Amino acid sequence: GSKLVHLRFPVRYQKIARDGVPVFFERPGPTSKKRQPRIPDPAVRAQVREKVEKVLKRRYMVRSGLKIKSLIRYFPVPKGEDDVRMVYDATANDLNDRVWAPSFWLPSVQSLVRALDKDCWMTDRDVG
Repeated sequence: GSKLVHLRFPVRYQKIARDGVPVFFERPGPTSKKRQPRIPDPAVRAQVREKVEKVLKRRYMVRSGLKIKSLIRYFPVPKGEDDVRMVYDATANDLNDRVWAPSFWLPSVQSLVRALDKDCWMTDRDVG
């Protein structure tokens, strides 16, 4: 995924740019535990398994000892000719409608262009 170069932000915004904004529940969280639909194509299923295992190996998800209250749906979409990208769908279990996060300003292309001059360098790095 993409990541902000947080050290380039003003000092007062660096922590929130690095760590993200807090998320608050406005209503109780979802309790849906529907099974993930089976992926019929064995080749795609293997690719999905590999992507999920990568998430687990990187410890983006860990065993916490806490009781699981809800599951989130995910599905693959084609990425190029022979790969898939995982989409995690928080609308499927109503999570998006139950949480609120404060907005965080990011520059638009137009505001960036206004700030550029002949000595500027721009970068876009994909991490992961």
